[in-house]
Amino acid sequence: MFVGLRICEATVFRLDYLSCVLTVASTILIGKKRWEGWIVAGINSLVICVIGLHTAQTGFIPANLFCLVLYAWNLRGWIKRPAISVARETGPLEVPRASDTCAADLDMRSVEASIGG
Repeated sequence: MFVGLRICEATVFRLDYLSCVLTVASTILIGKKRWEGWIVAGINSLVICVIGLHTAQTGFIPANLFCLVLYAWNLRGWIKRPAISVARETGPLEVPRASDTCAADLDMRSVEASIGG
């Protein structure tokens, strides 16, 4: 069955192909822990709702509206992430030890000269 949106007499916009591209893009972005993936997934859900309207498959509409709510909830959680979870993802901060930094920087001749040796 043809699923498209006729813009003018010669141009037909294929919503099913658009949905396919948006699905792949949102999956890749979310897999890379990018919050923009939730936005792309939301746009895809809207496209699927339009497809459901055009093909009289109204079951797509409530399912994708539910998905939109989940995407908004997840987006809110990812953007307002507490600082402690960011620290857990990046790992502990490494503080250089005094023996690592000072010993390499000391010039023994200047130390001996300063103490009169």
